[in-house]
Amino acid sequence: MGKVEKETLKFTTPDHFNIAADFYFDAAKKDVSQPCVVLVHQFYQSKEQWGTFPDELVNAGYKVLAYDIRGHGASDKVKDMTSLLIDPQQAPFDFDGALNWLSDGLLRVTRTPSEEEQKGVDVHRLAVVGTSIGGYIACGANAIYPENVKTAVAISSSKKGVLDFLKHKPGKHRMRSVFYIAAKGDGTHAKDAEELAANYTDAPKKVKVFDDASEHGIFLLNKKPEAKKLVIDWLKENLK
Repeated sequence: MGKVEKETLKFTTPDHFNIAADFYFDAAKKDVSQPCVVLVHQFYQSKEQWGTFPDELVNAGYKVLAYDIRGHGASDKVKDMTSLLIDPQQAPFDFDGALNWLSDGLLRVTRTPSEEEQKGVDVHRLAVVGTSIGGYIACGANAIYPENVKTAVAISSSKKGVLDFLKHKPGKHRMRSVFYIAAKGDGTHAKDAEELAANYTDAPKKVKVFDDASEHGIFLLNKKPEAKKLVIDWLKENLK
């Protein structure tokens, strides 16, 4: 395993919010083109919720960008927090800002294959992993930016929230390559995961329901460490 380094930064969204983020990478591979995993936390949490998971992802061969959704952590505040859960014209812009940063701020515009190798992130091989509202954002990014986001993981995300966030950009968007994770005892989230996979997602797709758990989002991942391995295994198979 290499030495994992973290850079703290801020990027600006298309609607002018400043978003705090951490960028993780293997120090020996900073300039080596690698796929990137974008981590999006749940409501009333922050990028700090992920603990050591970014390091695990770096050691699995990825660069990682974890950011604070607007209104959370060190990002700009909002007037009405609860509106973030239902309005597709707010929090999804934070991912747009992350994508812009990865595409322009970090990678810059290059023209030749040799320059492509120096970018450090392959912006055409991104994954988005999110818990709860972070899963709404992950699914929306998966459907709206298929040329960039090759796969997504949605943990404890409601059907309504996911479908609402697909409205972030005009058009009829359909998801593909999504791994849904939920706890059976966590309200309707297990049922929602199964319905999202069956009716709104094209292959490859997968659902994992933990029958002996009721925790939500990051608390489910922390209770079930094997879930993190399942996520990494999914990325290895679908983020190539």
